[in-house]
Amino acid sequence: MKKFLILIISVMATYTASSQDLDSVRCIATEIAIEDFLNCRLCDESNVFTINYSTKINSKRQLEICIMRAIEDEEKFVVDPTIGFLRRPSYHRCVERDGKLFIWRSDTMTQKDFDLLEKYGMLYYAKDSDDYEMKVWEYLPNNHDDIEAAQYFFCTSNPKHYKRIIDIYPRTVKLRCRK
Repeated sequence: MKKFLILIISVMATYTASSQDLDSVRCIATEIAIEDFLNCRLCDESNVFTINYSTKINSKRQLEICIMRAIEDEEKFVVDPTIGFLRRPSYHRCVERDGKLFIWRSDTMTQKDFDLLEKYGMLYYAKDSDDYEMKVWEYLPNNHDDIEAAQYFFCTSNPKHYKRIIDIYPRTVKLRCRK
């Protein structure tokens, strides 16, 4: 029984460490992608961009990040009039670089993130609960199949090893990543 508990604890510790490592890789890769994107021709198309991550690391030990311009007239964040803030499912993190706003989904949100969304005109203040419910549905993110995006593929073992592709259609890239 004691050996079994030790095994369970060591597996949980490994899982936690690998989750933290993945978060660290995702953070580093996001910074690299943003810096690279600032030198990309797509950067001139807008002042607001969304960042999407692949849902999980693929079997090739790669992380995928996609950056595309936000459709500012269609993709607003609706402020709940009863609390004066966004409701939890729409929490996002933001970073401002060289006069450009980059937004991605998150489990947390700070006042700084909220202020940046407001600065770039990405908030809609609902007048009442009916207006809130209507606008939440109206501003649901759409699949923008007709917008060019920068897709980044990163090795999880070394996020400095990556490849960028600019295209309308999602692609798959195989990098030679070490284990």
